[in-house]
Amino acid sequence: MKGSSNPHRKRASQAEGIRVRGRSLPRRRHPASPAQSVDLQHLGHLLDQSSDLILAFDASSLRIAVANDTASAWLGRERESLPGAPLAAIHPLLGDAARAAAANPGCSIPTRAMLLSDDGAERTVDGWARVSAVHGKLIGTLVARDVSDRIRVEESLRDSALQYRRLHEWMRDGFVQVDLEGRLQEFNSAYQGLLGYCQEELRQLTYEDLTPEEWHPMEAAIVRLQVFERGYSEVYEKEYRRKDGTVLPVELRTYLIRDASGDPTGMWAIVRDISDRKRVEEESDRQRSLFRSLFEGAPVAISILDRDGRILEINRSFETLFGYPESEARGRDINELLPGENDASADGDVSLPACDAGRVVEMEAVRHSRDGRRLDVHLVRYPNIVHGRLVGVFAIYRDITDRKRAEAALRASRNLLQAVLDTIPTRVFWKDRDLRYLGCNQSFARDAGARSPDEIIGLDDYRLGWREQADLYRQDDLRVLESGEPKIGYEEPQTTPEGNRIWLQTSKIPLRDPDGSVFGVLGTYQDITARKQIEEELARHRDQLEVRVAERTAELRQAMEQLLQAEKLAALGHLVAGMAHELNTPLGNARTVASALGVDVRSFAAAVDGGALRRSQVDTFLTRSREAVELLERNTARAADLIASFKQVAVDQASVRRRRFPLRQTAEEWLVTLQPLLKHTAHRVKLDIPADLDLDSYPGPLEQVLTNLVSNSVLHGFAGIDAGVICIRAARCDAARVQLDYADDGVGIAAPILHRVFEPFFTTQLGKGGSGLGLYIVYNLVTGVLGGTIQVFSEPGKGVRFALTLPRIAPDRSTD
Repeated sequence: MKGSSNPHRKRASQAEGIRVRGRSLPRRRHPASPAQSVDLQHLGHLLDQSSDLILAFDASSLRIAVANDTASAWLGRERESLPGAPLAAIHPLLGDAARAAAANPGCSIPTRAMLLSDDGAERTVDGWARVSAVHGKLIGTLVARDVSDRIRVEESLRDSALQYRRLHEWMRDGFVQVDLEGRLQEFNSAYQGLLGYCQEELRQLTYEDLTPEEWHPMEAAIVRLQVFERGYSEVYEKEYRRKDGTVLPVELRTYLIRDASGDPTGMWAIVRDISDRKRVEEESDRQRSLFRSLFEGAPVAISILDRDGRILEINRSFETLFGYPESEARGRDINELLPGENDASADGDVSLPACDAGRVVEMEAVRHSRDGRRLDVHLVRYPNIVHGRLVGVFAIYRDITDRKRAEAALRASRNLLQAVLDTIPTRVFWKDRDLRYLGCNQSFARDAGARSPDEIIGLDDYRLGWREQADLYRQDDLRVLESGEPKIGYEEPQTTPEGNRIWLQTSKIPLRDPDGSVFGVLGTYQDITARKQIEEELARHRDQLEVRVAERTAELRQAMEQLLQAEKLAALGHLVAGMAHELNTPLGNARTVASALGVDVRSFAAAVDGGALRRSQVDTFLTRSREAVELLERNTARAADLIASFKQVAVDQASVRRRRFPLRQTAEEWLVTLQPLLKHTAHRVKLDIPADLDLDSYPGPLEQVLTNLVSNSVLHGFAGIDAGVICIRAARCDAARVQLDYADDGVGIAAPILHRVFEPFFTTQLGKGGSGLGLYIVYNLVTGVLGGTIQVFSEPGKGVRFALTLPRIAPDRSTD
């Protein structure tokens, strides 16, 4: 040992030889002598401290050298008979493990055996055998642990998940021997497995190297005050740092090793991995916390009762539901605290016979709260069994008062629904997926020949009065079931129980459960036989009516054609009148000039014949003749132009001839023909049409449209207005269409009749010159011959606007 060699301080030095915060255990000055061999009897006394079977054996003879009390008890032999006994005779499997260990020194050979003691108890042991060199001699060690309890505990824990899941997994313990400097000398494979080091690495370390620094002071104190003082320590916990850097919690008990003279030479310890236990403890704490959270936060009232039905604990929901604080409820009899409807104990919350049998009892009951309120509750009683013994009951209450009220309302609603179903004339039925009837109303039951709907339940269509149509009905049912789509309002025949054939209007829809799966068919039908008969009679009358309508339509069409022709003739009349009015001026002027020229010619001729012709007379005659010729040419040209325009307009209006024409020029020519209509008024027509806008269409129908619109404005729009203005504008919408707007500033059209202006024979001036066909003809010409659309917009007092959208190239009418 390092330090003073004074023999009086020897034990003090040994007691202080522990490693404390970086200080090494003192080394001996001289190597151990052979006299300091291990005292086997003393070792046996130390081994008695262990609850495991421990045998030391001679590696060459495989005979037992030392056995502890546990080995004697488990092997069923006196302890004095064990030393010198062959291991193979004690137990073949133990002998095999010892033999394998002797053949492989330094290796731990695992073994498992079933031992039978004198009292007949069987125990399963797990262990290992290892042969090591001790002072130059091969000494074997066989250590075994009773794992019977662990196996039973494992089986018990698997079957007892309700006991807060306290899982304790038994692990094989590690054994380690260190010298006084703390350097590892011997260890088993379990210890090596705990730390993750190989043997060579462990032998270079001390137990302090393996222990995190924060544990050093505590462990140094345990070694100094317990191990060196009394030879062993109490079981204590600490941590190891594994090779991979992770921290491993362990518990251990450390023993002092002395030589033959009683001097300490080292220590050995049994080390148990408690990480699983720590995890179980943490899980148990978590489970307890979770249980407490669930218990307090549960939306149902929970009470924990003892065997006598006294309350041990209640949760907040119990306090809220029944109004009792825990301080008032604790210790009271549950049946007295929460009396039932009649007899307080008739449906009490504790039924010990049922709970003793381990049964969970559920029932619906009535309880009264602290303030006397009547509560419908769903009560569940769970037996509280700990270690196979009934210790009490968990009573769980769910408030179902609202549900009970809803169920009562639902029953009333169902009764009302059934009453309604039985009252209405419509037949109602529903079937399951096998197409058997689940129910129906009274009307359906009567049709089927039954006295009540109950007689129909469970039957199919083949067993009812309409067997002839059963296949047809089932096909419809299957189509609805398979497709999940309803079949609504279709007609089908039915044979009554009396053999009569009637007609039904039927609808069928799929019945679905809350998950959306189809579980049946709901159907309704009505007897429409009378309606079918009426429909057949109506069909006959309709056929006759169609013949009459066709005849009247032909007559009406002929009348319409005559009216249209009359309108055209009226337009031509306006044209002729306009032409006469316009030609009157140039032709009258020409006639006047011709008359004056005739007088001059006769005077000039008389002068020539009398020989009294003067130069001045010749000049005057020539001047007046030139003026007359100019006037005649100008007026006759004007007349010729008018005649050409009138001729083109007359041809366009008298026929439906297609040609390409400039829209502005055509409008101007058409406007000339309107002078007779407008000459006695102050109304004006303004044109706003581009000069380069051409149409390939039908000018005659277009002029007819504009004429009718102007006539409508003069007759209706300008009623009571002295000077109205009509604006006709045109513009391109796109390359293929033209927008033509006709607008006046007249009195407008009232909203209630605006939508009727295009109807035939609709007029507000009946008997005052209005035929009611003007705008009707406009609509037909625009949408028919011209291939366009027309819309009307108006507000009373703000005039009217007709919006025409026309194709620049009209549709071909050659195939009409």
